[in-house]
Amino acid sequence: MGLGSGLENSQPKKKIIVVEIGNKTIGFSVNDVLEVGTFEKLDSPPVAVERGPILGIARDDEGMVIVLDPEKLI
Repeated sequence: MGLGSGLENSQPKKKIIVVEIGNKTIGFSVNDVLEVGTFEKLDSPPVAVERGPILGIARDDEGMVIVLDPEKLI
């Protein structure tokens, strides 16, 4: 009858990024995680966004990544 096994879930899996800020652990619910990376150096954000949540800009062989400051997101 094409009903499946009943094990399928029509709800997408939730994704949570967990960060430590000071002595607190906080989880951010996100739509998707494409990749996890480590960057040794961050370039300063453009002057226009200094007060925003952007911590810096990381560059690698594939392009650039905007790194957000989790403390400024909450």
